[in-house]
Amino acid sequence: MNSLFRNTQLTINVSPTSFFRAGYASYICGLAEMHNLDCRDIIIEISEKTFMNNKELYKFSIATYREKGLKIAIDDFGKDYSSLSLLDGIDYDIIKIDGDFVQNIRSPKNKIIIEMVVKIANLSDKLVIAEEI
Repeated sequence: MNSLFRNTQLTINVSPTSFFRAGYASYICGLAEMHNLDCRDIIIEISEKTFMNNKELYKFSIATYREKGLKIAIDDFGKDYSSLSLLDGIDYDIIKIDGDFVQNIRSPKNKIIIEMVVKIANLSDKLVIAEEI
Protein backbone atom coordinates (compact mmCIF):
# COMPACT_ATOMS: atom_id res chain seq x y z
CA MET A 1 0.00 0.00 0.00
CA ASN A 2 1.17 3.49 -0.80
CA SER A 3 2.55 5.12 2.36
CA LEU A 4 0.49 8.23 1.61
CA PHE A 5 -2.67 6.26 2.39
CA ARG A 6 -1.31 4.12 5.24
CA ASN A 7 -3.71 5.45 7.90
CA THR A 8 -6.68 5.95 5.60
CA GLN A 9 -10.02 4.29 6.15
CA LEU A 10 -12.58 3.68 3.43
CA THR A 11 -16.24 4.26 4.19
CA ILE A 12 -18.90 2.54 2.10
CA ASN A 13 -22.56 3.52 2.31
CA VAL A 14 -24.52 0.27 1.98
CA SER A 15 -28.23 -0.14 1.29
CA PRO A 16 -30.26 -2.47 3.54
CA THR A 17 -30.73 -4.87 0.62
CA SER A 18 -26.99 -5.16 0.08
CA PHE A 19 -26.21 -5.27 3.79
CA PHE A 20 -28.40 -8.34 4.32
CA ARG A 21 -27.32 -10.10 1.13
CA ALA A 22 -25.57 -13.38 1.91
CA GLY A 23 -21.88 -13.17 1.13
CA TYR A 24 -21.77 -9.39 0.79
CA ALA A 25 -19.16 -8.99 3.55
CA SER A 26 -16.94 -11.50 1.73
CA TYR A 27 -17.53 -9.65 -1.52
CA ILE A 28 -16.39 -6.35 0.03
CA CYS A 29 -13.29 -7.97 1.53
CA GLY A 30 -12.48 -9.66 -1.77
CA LEU A 31 -12.56 -6.31 -3.54
CA ALA A 32 -10.42 -4.81 -0.79
CA GLU A 33 -7.80 -7.54 -1.17
CA MET A 34 -7.72 -7.01 -4.95
CA HIS A 35 -6.72 -3.40 -4.24
CA ASN A 36 -4.29 -4.18 -1.41
CA LEU A 37 -6.61 -2.85 1.28
CA ASP A 38 -7.16 -4.33 4.70
CA CYS A 39 -10.78 -5.12 5.62
CA ARG A 40 -10.08 -3.65 9.06
CA ASP A 41 -9.75 -0.26 7.36
CA ILE A 42 -13.23 -0.40 5.84
CA ILE A 43 -16.28 1.10 7.52
CA ILE A 44 -19.73 -0.04 6.43
CA GLU A 45 -22.27 2.77 6.85
CA ILE A 46 -25.87 1.76 7.29
CA SER A 47 -28.88 3.87 8.16
CA GLU A 48 -30.63 3.29 11.45
CA LYS A 49 -33.84 2.26 9.69
CA THR A 50 -31.98 -0.84 8.50
CA PHE A 51 -32.40 -2.17 12.04
CA MET A 52 -36.09 -1.54 12.55
CA ASN A 53 -37.22 -5.07 11.72
CA ASN A 54 -35.82 -8.57 12.17
CA LYS A 55 -33.53 -8.23 15.20
CA GLU A 56 -31.97 -11.67 14.82
CA LEU A 57 -31.16 -11.05 11.15
CA TYR A 58 -29.37 -7.76 11.74
CA LYS A 59 -27.45 -9.14 14.72
CA PHE A 60 -26.33 -12.10 12.60
CA SER A 61 -25.40 -9.80 9.71
CA ILE A 62 -23.38 -7.46 11.91
CA ALA A 63 -21.53 -10.42 13.41
CA THR A 64 -20.69 -11.60 9.89
CA TYR A 65 -19.24 -8.22 8.94
CA ARG A 66 -17.31 -7.95 12.17
CA GLU A 67 -15.83 -11.45 11.73
CA LYS A 68 -14.27 -10.14 8.52
CA GLY A 69 -12.82 -7.17 10.41
CA LEU A 70 -15.18 -4.60 8.89
CA LYS A 71 -16.33 -1.74 11.09
CA ILE A 72 -19.98 -0.68 11.38
CA ALA A 73 -21.23 2.92 11.40
CA ILE A 74 -24.81 3.94 12.02
CA ASP A 75 -25.34 6.72 9.50
CA ASP A 76 -27.66 9.75 9.82
CA PHE A 77 -28.70 8.89 13.37
CA GLY A 78 -31.77 10.93 14.27
CA LYS A 79 -32.83 11.62 10.70
CA ASP A 80 -35.86 9.35 10.53
CA TYR A 81 -37.15 6.94 13.09
CA SER A 82 -34.75 7.05 16.02
CA SER A 83 -34.67 4.80 18.99
CA LEU A 84 -32.09 5.17 21.70
CA SER A 85 -32.51 1.49 22.48
CA LEU A 86 -30.95 0.91 19.07
CA LEU A 87 -27.65 2.19 20.46
CA ASP A 88 -27.75 -0.48 23.15
CA GLY A 89 -28.89 -3.33 20.92
CA ILE A 90 -26.45 -3.01 18.01
CA ASP A 91 -22.75 -3.77 17.91
CA TYR A 92 -21.48 -0.67 16.12
CA ASP A 93 -18.19 1.24 16.06
CA ILE A 94 -19.29 4.69 14.96
CA ILE A 95 -22.47 6.70 15.22
CA LYS A 96 -22.90 9.56 12.78
CA ILE A 97 -25.30 12.19 14.06
CA ASP A 98 -27.47 13.59 11.28
CA GLY A 99 -26.36 16.97 9.91
CA ASP A 100 -29.72 18.63 10.68
CA PHE A 101 -28.92 18.42 14.40
CA VAL A 102 -25.46 19.85 13.85
CA GLN A 103 -26.71 22.65 11.63
CA ASN A 104 -29.27 23.63 14.28
CA ILE A 105 -27.02 23.12 17.31
CA ARG A 106 -28.07 26.51 18.70
CA SER A 107 -31.47 25.01 19.40
CA PRO A 108 -31.49 23.94 23.06
CA LYS A 109 -33.28 20.69 22.17
CA ASN A 110 -30.79 19.77 19.44
CA LYS A 111 -27.86 20.57 21.71
CA ILE A 112 -29.24 18.27 24.41
CA ILE A 113 -29.93 15.49 21.89
CA ILE A 114 -26.36 15.69 20.57
CA GLU A 115 -24.93 15.70 24.09
CA MET A 116 -27.06 12.70 25.03
CA VAL A 117 -25.98 10.66 21.99
CA VAL A 118 -22.33 11.54 22.67
CA LYS A 119 -22.64 10.46 26.32
CA ILE A 120 -24.27 7.16 25.36
CA ALA A 121 -21.59 6.46 22.76
CA ASN A 122 -18.80 7.38 25.17
CA LEU A 123 -20.13 4.91 27.74
CA SER A 124 -19.53 2.17 25.18
CA ASP A 125 -16.24 3.55 23.82
CA LYS A 126 -17.82 4.30 20.44
CA LEU A 127 -16.76 7.04 18.07
CA VAL A 128 -19.20 9.86 17.32
CA ILE A 129 -19.14 11.87 14.12
CA ALA A 130 -21.29 14.96 13.78
CA GLU A 131 -22.16 15.30 10.11
CA GLU A 132 -22.58 18.59 8.33
CA ILE A 133 -24.89 19.07 5.42
